Amino acid sequence: MVKPRPSILIVDDDADTLATLSEFLRQELGATLTTHSDAAAALDGMGPRYYDLVLADLRMPEMDGIEFLARVRAVMPQAKLVLFTADPRVVQRPDATRVADAVLLKPLETQPFLARMRRLLKPAAPGDEGVN
Repeated sequence: MVKPRPSILIVDDDADTLATLSEFLRQELGATLTTHSDAAAALDGMGPRYYDLVLADLRMPEMDGIEFLARVRAVMPQAKLVLFTADPRVVQRPDATRVADAVLLKPLETQPFLARMRRLLKPAAPGDEGVN
């Protein structure tokens, strides 16, 4: 039986981050990737698409990652949402932890990041809801 490829959306206004993350996740997870440098454009482009995992940077022009992920959660409640930031204070902010399944600190360390993405994409066993 062939495992379905995870569908991942990455939103960050930094082109280097988008390129690096998308290539890494494509190679390591065999994921189908969509990237956007603008949160509003990402929302507009979602349409009827479903993503297994949505990653967003905190600081972006026009709409920050928390607001973006909150809007994604409203239309895709089953998607796993990840916020990443260079600001260590955000990791414990209630508004960030309420909307995101994971809040990660940049720079992202390769192996811990990959392990976390795999856990988030793994189907929950009965009774394991909310454990990531």
